[in-house]
Amino acid sequence: MNSENLTLNQLMILSTLLDGEHSIGRIAESLRMTRQGVVYHLRQLRASGYLNDEDKITPLGFEAMRKGLLDLRSRLTTSLERIDRQTSWEAISSGNVRSGDTVYLFMDNGYLHASRDKKSSAKGIAQSDASDGDFVSVTGVTGIVSMEMGKIRFYVITDEGWYSYEELPQETSELTGVLGEKALLFCRKRGLRVDVEYATVEASFDACIRGISCRVFVSDQRLRYHLAALSELSRKYPQVDFSFIYV
Repeated sequence: MNSENLTLNQLMILSTLLDGEHSIGRIAESLRMTRQGVVYHLRQLRASGYLNDEDKITPLGFEAMRKGLLDLRSRLTTSLERIDRQTSWEAISSGNVRSGDTVYLFMDNGYLHASRDKKSSAKGIAQSDASDGDFVSVTGVTGIVSMEMGKIRFYVITDEGWYSYEELPQETSELTGVLGEKALLFCRKRGLRVDVEYATVEASFDACIRGISCRVFVSDQRLRYHLAALSELSRKYPQVDFSFIYV
């Protein structure tokens, strides 16, 4: 076996031995290998002169291990760089940017923006030239995009509420959605702007994780058909706060 071509399993076994672990069973368990596999690789390592008869790493073994780990580090670093380059974020340019610029990422009205001005700790590299308001792809993103999570208020329409015309205020930063025909007519009769009519439950959760609060109107009869979707989405997005208000 070539001293410069240790397999990954052999490198991991040598590393485990270096940590002081010599039990075949515990080595197999920690590396998620079979005992037979560990025994086979130990035999190969001894035959190559990397281990002595007491399974101690020899000088030749240390040198091969060092070369192998350096090669592995180089491969991992290269792969991570490729992932960073190929994993891009969609953003809207805030101001003019050029390809290669360091840009800072922030949320504005539910959408990700990129600016050369430092507006958050999250930053990346612009992959193209972009004018103010244009699309720009950003890679190598580090840091956290700060954002206040939105909330969902479900207004459940009862029979009494259907005939009531009590005014329901609407905040300008809030989206309004409806679930079903009764909820749509309820809003129309009261002059309420409706932003979302279809896939409303999913759209509301998506808006919340983008920092936009929502209110959703639904009849008490229709609500029962959406409880399963609500349960699933609340498990997927536990950070989203939602509540029910009966009108």
